[in-house]
Amino acid sequence: MPLTFVKQGEFTVIKKIGGQDSVRQHLANMGFVVGVNVRVVSEFGGNMIVCVKDS
Repeated sequence: MPLTFVKQGEFTVIKKIGGQDSVRQHLANMGFVVGVNVRVVSEFGGNMIVCVKDS
């Protein structure tokens, strides 16, 4: 399921990252890689704050 479907406070594991190579590389630089646990901290108006690797 897309990350946008995860509710505030819930944890999920990244299974797949789509997009162009440059976008995927940018996300990887921020810690978004397959297999990592993430938690949605806040969601407001389509914007999300996500905790990745305790950041």
